[in-house]
Amino acid sequence: MHVKLVVARAGDRVVLSRAAGTLLLPLDTSVVEVSVGGSAHLVDRASWLVVPSGARASVTNISPVGRTLVLGVTPALRRKVVETFHGEVDDAAFTRYLGAPQLLPRTTWVNEIAHRYLFERAVCEKRDNDATRFLETEIAKEIYFLCRDRERDRERSSIARGESELVERARAHLEAHLFDVDVLQALPRVCRASASTVLRAFKKELGDAPLPYLRKRRLDESLLLLKSKRHSVGEVAAMVGYGSFGAFSAAFRARFGIRPSDAREGIAPRAKSAG
Repeated sequence: MHVKLVVARAGDRVVLSRAAGTLLLPLDTSVVEVSVGGSAHLVDRASWLVVPSGARASVTNISPVGRTLVLGVTPALRRKVVETFHGEVDDAAFTRYLGAPQLLPRTTWVNEIAHRYLFERAVCEKRDNDATRFLETEIAKEIYFLCRDRERDRERSSIARGESELVERARAHLEAHLFDVDVLQALPRVCRASASTVLRAFKKELGDAPLPYLRKRRLDESLLLLKSKRHSVGEVAAMVGYGSFGAFSAAFRARFGIRPSDAREGIAPRAKSAG
């Protein structure tokens, strides 16, 4: 599976034309408009789009700064899904699904495996190992079953519909203001609810309170900043909200299993999940 992360500003346009089918998944709160086959599709964090093989897609970024994950689905990957799920996946139907644009609901599982795949390929720089092969198969398999469910009038809920309006608004605000000093203090006003209500809803639906969620997301971004080598470790620590280098280093090692300086030198994380 080919993978590319497209980062663009509002109004920027990218034209994609690939022999293999292509999947477009906006990340975080990004929104893109995709024109393909004479039709336009608005794709956001609640959806993902399948572009047929050989089709020309024009992708315009709507968000102030958008990040879109672009994945290629090769015929070999389609055949692997058919073989792996023998008796469950019909090859003719799968080929038909991949032959037309498909705007599909972004389920919680699709969202998790897409982000995990990006982490393995772009951050850990792994490819063609057990983890990436499993994730590639799962992503392609989900195309088939989501399309089949739609044909049978059993449309699955997207991740957006799986969250309450309050939590969706809270998470969108955190993602849009990830490095703002007062981002947590602004949540009750943004969500039009008390701090305790926001806390309970966030923890119930996402399994984390806003503060640890914010810390993990900032650490994830710090890893990308360090790998870019545009900033020193101390600068990155300050950018993601740590006043103490020691505190940043300890939190970074707990989450990724390596030192910040190791990440800056290109050493791959060990993908620890503690935050």
